[in-house]
Amino acid sequence: MDEHKREPLTDDQLSAIMKKWIVVAPESLENRVLDAHTDIAASKSRRSWWHFLLKGYVRVPTPVVCLVAILMIALVWRSTWVAATCTAGSGVRSAVSCPANQKC
Repeated sequence: MDEHKREPLTDDQLSAIMKKWIVVAPESLENRVLDAHTDIAASKSRRSWWHFLLKGYVRVPTPVVCLVAILMIALVWRSTWVAATCTAGSGVRSAVSCPANQKC
């Protein structure tokens, strides 16, 4: 019951206690953490440049990806249309756009 009646510690008192506090990790835990870190570092250094090309990634904001996709679709769509010069029945030549592989 005495613990509940005790007043809270001040910041200075807590700081003094924290300075004295020593945390000791079990050696097995420390070894696992250090071994995992060295394994990760070693695997990164062994990768070749083609590994990045096959399995790597670059983070790009979604609006940029959408803009590039729209531009690519527009370019592909536009490349299916060619400018052709057609001759009307009266002998007047006019430039028209018509679908590729079709006659004007």
